[in-house]
Amino acid sequence: MQKLLKAEFVALANKPMIGWSFEDLPRTQEGATYKIRFSDAYDCIVKQKESDPMLYMLELIKRVLLKYPTKPDSQKMSGYLARALRSFTSFIRESTFEHEIRPILKEVDKKTVITSGPDIDAKDHTDIHVVFRKCTYRLWIYQYSNNGIPHDMERVAGLRGVLPPGRHILCPLKSEPARHLGKIKNQILKNQQRNIKLNQGLTRAKNGTKKRQRLLEQLQKNENATQLKTREQTDIKESIKDNLEEVCGFFFYSGPFIRSVASAIILNTKPMPYEEVRRIMVAPRELLGLLTSFEVS
Repeated sequence: MQKLLKAEFVALANKPMIGWSFEDLPRTQEGATYKIRFSDAYDCIVKQKESDPMLYMLELIKRVLLKYPTKPDSQKMSGYLARALRSFTSFIRESTFEHEIRPILKEVDKKTVITSGPDIDAKDHTDIHVVFRKCTYRLWIYQYSNNGIPHDMERVAGLRGVLPPGRHILCPLKSEPARHLGKIKNQILKNQQRNIKLNQGLTRAKNGTKKRQRLLEQLQKNENATQLKTREQTDIKESIKDNLEEVCGFFFYSGPFIRSVASAIILNTKPMPYEEVRRIMVAPRELLGLLTSFEVS
């Protein structure tokens, strides 16, 4: 196994198996990949009632070795698996969303049918397919990020394939602010560890000495920095609570957001005409295709 992977990827074995670790993986070889769908491997381990990232990674390596018998390139394999682990976070988010919205809808309509998986995703470009009161809904599960917006706009506009019939519901996960939580948590932890050492130094320093005064100043400065980061952490959590919940570095949709999606389905909220949605999505492309003059002041 180790011979197949680059050193920085093997180092993941010494990190906690949390979402922050996956996000920090190198983004090299993003274009070079093996023609094996991540979703197929994930679906395989879930059917065995497992969702462990390591089992998922081993399943992918097994499939690569079966399809490509010659010795794989270690750099390509590491890039492939790094992308796969970032996709893993999307898969567990999607399955969690499905798990939580199912009982809400079934309480109102026991005949509700909810399906997802690689086949329906590949065929209909649908993340979660819902049939509620004989009406078809297609839920789009995606992260609302600067990198993903152009891609999502093209998908919604039908520029990457005609959209299947049904009511489409966009479910953006606004994860950009939450990405800072990992760094903030690490900074708070480092400050707390530094405080412990400073307090240990204070117990040994004599009263009235310059060393003790210096330690007290450092301790106060460190505690002020910790309080500042703690407030920043609280502010971010407050700003995202209606959309996102962070658990061990993984981002999930919050309960309030999932209930709001369920309410839109149950209350039969009138959807926007697709022609209007498509016009909005395509407008930026059309503008860039015109001889246009504008002024920035």
